[in-house]
Amino acid sequence: MTADPPGQPLGVALVGCGAVARLQRARIYPRVARLGRVVATCDRDLERARTLAGLLGEGGAGGEPPTAYAGLDETLTDPRVQAVDICTPHPSHAEVALRAIAAGKHVLVEKPIATTLEDGRRMIAAAREAGVTLAVNEQVRFMEPVLRARAMLAAGDLGRVAVVRAHRVGYLSGDYMASGWRRDPSLAGGGMLLDQGPHYFHLLRRLAGAVAGEITHVAALGATMRDDWQPGAEDTSVVIVRYASGLLGEALFCWATRTPDTGAWAYAFGAEGSLEVFSREAGLLWHRRAIRGESSAGSAGASPAGAAEQAAARPGPEVVLPAHPIDDALEACLADFLRAARGDATPQMPGEEGLRDLAVVEAAYRSIQTGRLEPVQS
Repeated sequence: MTADPPGQPLGVALVGCGAVARLQRARIYPRVARLGRVVATCDRDLERARTLAGLLGEGGAGGEPPTAYAGLDETLTDPRVQAVDICTPHPSHAEVALRAIAAGKHVLVEKPIATTLEDGRRMIAAAREAGVTLAVNEQVRFMEPVLRARAMLAAGDLGRVAVVRAHRVGYLSGDYMASGWRRDPSLAGGGMLLDQGPHYFHLLRRLAGAVAGEITHVAALGATMRDDWQPGAEDTSVVIVRYASGLLGEALFCWATRTPDTGAWAYAFGAEGSLEVFSREAGLLWHRRAIRGESSAGSAGASPAGAAEQAAARPGPEVVLPAHPIDDALEACLADFLRAARGDATPQMPGEEGLRDLAVVEAAYRSIQTGRLEPVQS
């Protein structure tokens, strides 16, 4: 890791002290203390803000625990606050960000950037006019297995890429469901597509974008399969995407099964092999084409004995990268924002990137409503 330029750590206010702030930010900020330190916590529930402040004070960032506030205005007038990290429910992202930007603060916003493209554009325009950094907390962009897989596709290691796939399957419960807002569309702004879509559409964009361009069209279906979810908050959806090159991909989302997720986060299949990104066995697995000279169609037409011989000759997958800690990507994402806010670098995950992810989500929702293939707004 390269050394960071000298300078005082940036003073950060964490706004929204729920599960994301408590379970993610509280453990990651101590790892970037050289760049930024949480000096304030803000939540409408003052006790929750105080609890998070106590956790951060014990997290090794140094100094006294952050000051806990119940109001955004008093948080923004704290002279130590130079940047705001927004971890509130999705529908409030735009309002909090615009108020922070108007106060001259740099802003990191949890995905999705907003719940509408119009709000996302307003945030980007306001930050540009104010001369402050606006970035989206999207750790997928910094995951080493994703970056390596992208480079392998671009280098032609799989031959011509045929199809890509991403999925998130499981059962959301525990702390992330404790307050219940994620299952109520009036509080969440949508369902699983809005909550998880930005992660996995960014994954698909990042994985194949170098060889296929941007995602241009989407066809989607959505359903609510859990009894404890409100109608209109889909917990299951299947999305087909088409890239500018014509490449096809799929994203599968389901929060309605208690069966352990047995697959990788993403797959890329090419004429000469395939990749598994974040599989259960490794960070990145490479399945090479089996036998030199074998056609891409495999052993179609071979005798049972010949097929068995070919199968035995196939090597196992190659571990390109071992299991990769998610905290490394979370740290890289947060550090990238803090460097940009300090003026040391340009953010790798600016608001514009978050808006592109949201545009795919928005097209998927339109497709669910119309039953048609829908274009992704540029």
